[in-house]
Amino acid sequence: MKALLYFQLDDIATARTLITRIGELDETSTHHAEPWFVSADGQPVDGLPRIHATHTTYSDEIALAAACAGASVGTLAVFHYGVFHGTGSMLLAYAGGLTLGAMLGWWIGALAGAKIERAGLRRQRRQLMPGQMAMVVLCAAESRETVRALVCEQSGVAETDAPMPHARWTLWSA
Repeated sequence: MKALLYFQLDDIATARTLITRIGELDETSTHHAEPWFVSADGQPVDGLPRIHATHTTYSDEIALAAACAGASVGTLAVFHYGVFHGTGSMLLAYAGGLTLGAMLGWWIGALAGAKIERAGLRRQRRQLMPGQMAMVVLCAAESRETVRALVCEQSGVAETDAPMPHARWTLWSA
């Protein structure tokens, strides 16, 4: 299982330090991708990696659901209109209808899902003050506490349950 961690950072120097430190973690653990950064207005931050759209929207989930729905519609269309030339052509027609429906459903679902931003990121961006940035880290679920501790350490915030002014985090599991 993967986890998306959202952090709020105050300066670019801390962000650059975190990129290198998380990169060092990548060599020794099951971390999956480098962090992405975005400002409060959704614009990229100077020289830092941009947020990847497939991890900030629901495009993959909606595309998968739409592919299943499209495959069902394609199969039902072949069933409704029928093929009268024998068993082989009927199987080919069902396979074609299923494939075409799934491909069209996947494409339409990915387009629709790319318009819907993840609730955690939207909430995180609303909490940003001018000059702050959001950092999104995709990691394996078992390494999320290590990444969280690293970010809190680099931001100068003690690991407590008290509110953390420099690096707040929320979790979304994929």
